[in-house]
Amino acid sequence: MYGNTIQTDNIKELRRQGGKWLKGLREAAGLSQSELAERLEMSVYTFISQIENGRGRIPPDRYETWARVLNVPVVVFVRKLLSFYDPNTYRILFGPLTTESEEPAHPSSEQVARLREQVRQLERLLGKKTAELELLREEQSGR
Repeated sequence: MYGNTIQTDNIKELRRQGGKWLKGLREAAGLSQSELAERLEMSVYTFISQIENGRGRIPPDRYETWARVLNVPVVVFVRKLLSFYDPNTYRILFGPLTTESEEPAHPSSEQVARLREQVRQLERLLGKKTAELELLREEQSGR
């Protein structure tokens, strides 16, 4: 095992922050822990809970699958995850983690709810316009 200059408490806090970020991604995807576990082909969902609470880590060989299931570009996903899981390596590769270097903030649940409502409204409007188009086509074909 290699030595780590980051204090244990700081590592725990970074893991908690990473878990909170992952939980936000899961919720934005509209998935429960069980549903996420199922899509990740995991036999138990409790591992998801451990990760979200900062008591576990996503295995590196699963990063791509998690990114795909959570609808996040894999490079964005891994870079952000690296800032929580291995901040020394992150710093070496990308420089100090600052507000400017972080990936865009994850949308709040309120923002997600508003966006979902807007999508529903657009779907209703599209349905109406599709019906109007069908009526016009019927009128045209009847001439």
